[in-house]
Amino acid sequence: MEGILDKSNPKANDAVSFKVKLSGKGNIKLAEAPEFELSPDIEKYDPKITDNITVNERGASGVRTFEYLLIPRHQGSYSFGPVEFSYFDLDKKNYVTLKTPAYQLKVERGTESGSAVASTGKADFQVLGRDIRFIKTSPTLFTGGNDDFYGSIIFWILVVAGVGGFAFLVVFRRKQLALNADMAAVKSRKATRMARKRLETAGSLLKSGNQTGFYDETGKALWGYLSDKLKLPVSALTKESVVTALTNASVPQTTTNRLVETIDYCEFARFARMEGGKNPDQVYQETVNLITQLEDEIKN
Repeated sequence: MEGILDKSNPKANDAVSFKVKLSGKGNIKLAEAPEFELSPDIEKYDPKITDNITVNERGASGVRTFEYLLIPRHQGSYSFGPVEFSYFDLDKKNYVTLKTPAYQLKVERGTESGSAVASTGKADFQVLGRDIRFIKTSPTLFTGGNDDFYGSIIFWILVVAGVGGFAFLVVFRRKQLALNADMAAVKSRKATRMARKRLETAGSLLKSGNQTGFYDETGKALWGYLSDKLKLPVSALTKESVVTALTNASVPQTTTNRLVETIDYCEFARFARMEGGKNPDQVYQETVNLITQLEDEIKN
């Protein structure tokens, strides 16, 4: 992993480019953008992702680049990093964390942006005619029939309607939260059944000789099972979030490692033929055994 900061002495409100390059072998396209903390005085935009990846008989390899746009808003010295990225090493059978160095930004004074507060005195006005008077700024006390509104029937109807509407929203929101919780529980209970249906599809693809489709469907079966069983939304479904959820559910580390290894194997085997690798029938049986074992070990 390599970090590249295009300038370390920008002016305030100037754009700074910070690139993080991940290079190596494997399914680099699945790598997600690294997260890192910045001072509130520096704006960070979502990264632009560029891939330079090749796939051949030896597998997939290349570079995935994340380019962040940073805009420091005020003069001063700031530091950030190191930026970290973790992945599962199939050879070492455990997670490896890569780190960049820490970075310094010495922001110089730039063009100040902002708007001045306009004065409201008479001196700001130019007299264009004598038929216009200045606005009177001293308060004037108005009285009228509105005093009769408070305490009237309409007033109390509006008060009761407001309180009733608020109470309705509170009850409605609680029912929605309870319904969402029930739906998550139902999906968790049906997770194994849905996974086995996907595995049946994977088995049919394997029998027809479609190994690429087999590994793709097997991977989908595992990811779908984990999303439903661990109650993780698809938007938050990553290997890191799955490992954390399994640890919180008291699943043994050996089972977690087997699961991650199987997912990585299926993803890699989709793009390259594995010389001396596992037999697809063996992968199918290991996946079935994994789901059965996880069903016993996950504490809901």
